[in-house]
Amino acid sequence: MVVRSEDRGRTFSPPILVATPDESCLYGASGPRWLPTALTKLLAADRSASAYANRIYAIWNDCRSGRSQIVLTWSPNGGKSWSQPRPVDSQAPDSATQFLPAIAVNRDGVVGISWLDTRQSSGGDRVDAYFAASVDGGESFLPAVRVSSESSTPTSVGNLTLDLREWNHGETGITAFLNSAYAFRPDGGDYMGLASDVEGGFHYVWADSRTGSVQIWTSRISVVPVARNITATSIVALPEDITDKVTLELDHVAYDTERKEHQLWVRIRSLSAHPVCRPLVVQFTSWPYPGIRLTNASNGKMGEGATFDYDRALRDLDRLSPYGVTEPLEWRAGGESTVSFSAKVTGRPCG
Repeated sequence: MVVRSEDRGRTFSPPILVATPDESCLYGASGPRWLPTALTKLLAADRSASAYANRIYAIWNDCRSGRSQIVLTWSPNGGKSWSQPRPVDSQAPDSATQFLPAIAVNRDGVVGISWLDTRQSSGGDRVDAYFAASVDGGESFLPAVRVSSESSTPTSVGNLTLDLREWNHGETGITAFLNSAYAFRPDGGDYMGLASDVEGGFHYVWADSRTGSVQIWTSRISVVPVARNITATSIVALPEDITDKVTLELDHVAYDTERKEHQLWVRIRSLSAHPVCRPLVVQFTSWPYPGIRLTNASNGKMGEGATFDYDRALRDLDRLSPYGVTEPLEWRAGGESTVSFSAKVTGRPCG
């Protein structure tokens, strides 16, 4: 339900029905404690000058499909009436449980929605962060994309470790209270957030347990229109060295004990006000430690001259947007415990 005010909050309308949520699939006390036990309901408004200006959007996790799934409805008239609720991610597999959504509308009227999702886990015991966007006022959504580069396990060691909350010696004796992060907030808490910046990018913040303990992670997400109707006579710039226009960012590192390999997840971040189109490639210009070798370079080389193709880190986008950042790609290196290199980045300037 919503109420409306047309006099800056002095008076309000009678309650207006937005939708009747279905809570039939939510987990009770006998289910996994970190899966959704309640609905998360959120509103957002389009304050842009787009064709969908002043639309109000409502989202929540709903069970009408038989599982917890993020749905959206919108109002074109300030909340007087609402569209039929529809799934944000209609292509989600039946095994996916979706919960803890967030919503924001950017300066261009693009609607961004984020949530936590179990689809990467066959047993439903791991969670990833996902995002989808609508460029037509909520009428349809682009394919959902995975934002997190690794899954989180809520029941990981760090989250299950007890933490001292209270230890007192008083008149009635000794009292103590210890609990874990999992016991306190099994799903990481309910403060996931999504906001848009002045350039139209979305900033997603979520609770992530990939390290073994709940931590706050964030990612900037860009929704970039794809160029259409390119003719054979179009002039296409050739790839060139753009190292001075970008930087490499180390997302995180790990060590694979079974394969005895170092793992580095690396992103490309733009430092330029101009976009860069595919192909986007990192090439190593020096690799001074002969005792360690790359094992998964795109061109198969193991040191100097090795390349990583970052087109796949752009997913379905055709370019790296101004000041944007790619998804991280995994670099693997086996051997000694020291990794040192010099690299350059090449790409194709585009308008």
